[in-house]
Amino acid sequence: MEKLKKNWFKILSIALPIVIFVTLILIATACDLDITHTFVRGLDMGQFYTTNTLARIVEYVGHFPIWFLVIFGCLIFYRKLNLRNDKLRYLSWIFVICAIGSGSLFLEETFKYYFRFHNTEHLRFKLDMVAIYGLFGLLVAILGVYFINKVDEKKINKFLPVAYTVIFSCAFILLIEVIKTPVGRIRYRALNQLNDYSYFMPWYRFGNSYIEDIAELKEILVEDAFKSFPSGHSFSAGMIFLTTCLPYMFERFNNIKSKIIINVICSVFVGTVMFMRIVAGAHYLSDVTFGFFIGYAAIRVGRYVFIERKLMKVNA
Repeated sequence: MEKLKKNWFKILSIALPIVIFVTLILIATACDLDITHTFVRGLDMGQFYTTNTLARIVEYVGHFPIWFLVIFGCLIFYRKLNLRNDKLRYLSWIFVICAIGSGSLFLEETFKYYFRFHNTEHLRFKLDMVAIYGLFGLLVAILGVYFINKVDEKKINKFLPVAYTVIFSCAFILLIEVIKTPVGRIRYRALNQLNDYSYFMPWYRFGNSYIEDIAELKEILVEDAFKSFPSGHSFSAGMIFLTTCLPYMFERFNNIKSKIIINVICSVFVGTVMFMRIVAGAHYLSDVTFGFFIGYAAIRVGRYVFIERKLMKVNA
C-alpha cells in the first residue's frame, strides 16, 4: 500500500492515457464522420484546404516539437562525442549535419503547407527556396553548437539518456508514414471536395479492396488526399510530452507540482493540435487519436528503457 501511494502519479500517468485512448476510439468508431461534420470550419463545399486561420497555423507549425527535439538530441550526441580525446571526436560533426538537415526540413515542411494552401507547390523546391531552407538549418545548428559547447561534461552525461529517449521516440514518425500509404484512408476534405461522403472509410477498414474501389479518384485528387490515417501532425505534436523528461535533467522540476504543470501544458497543446486537425478537415477523431497515442506509447517505452530502468538499478 505504501508503495502504491508513493507511485500514484506514475500509475495515473499510465492508466489515464489508456482510458482516454479507449474512450476516444470507441467514440470514433461510432461517429467518426459525424464528429468531423460538426467541427469542420472554413471549408466550403468543393474546397480541399480550409480557410480557418488557426487551423492553417497549426498545419504550418504543428509538427514543430519533433524537429526541435531531434535537433536537441543531435546536439547532445555531438557534444558527447566532441568531448572525447580520440578519433571518434570527429564523428561528432555527423550530428551537426543531422541538426542542419532537421532545421532545414522543418522550414521546408512549413513552406510545403503554405505553398499547398496557395496552389503554388511548384515553388517549393526552387533553387532560392532550397537555399533558404539550408541557410535556416545552418543558422539553427550554429546557434545550437554555440550554446551546447557551454554545457559541461557532467550535465551532458545527465542529458544523454534523455537524448536517446528523444531519438527513439521521434523515430516512430517512420511508422506513421509506413502506415499511411497502405491504409490509404481518404481525408474528410477530399470527400468535401468531391461533395460525396459515401467514400468515407472507417479507421478499422484495411486492405486493397478499398483502394480498388476508389482507384478512379486517384486521377482526380492529390496523393495527399489518401493519407488520413494516422495523423502525423498529432504524432509530432505529441512529442512535446518528451518535456516530461525535464525532472530527470533538472532537480527543480523533480516534484509533483512541476510534473502536473508540465503534463497539463503538454495536454493543452496536443489537444489543440488534434482538435484543429479535425477543424481543418484533414483528419478524423480516430486519426488524431492513433497518431498521438503511437507517439505517447513510444515516449513511455523510451523513457522506461533509457531513463527509468537505469534509475531503478541505481536506487535498488
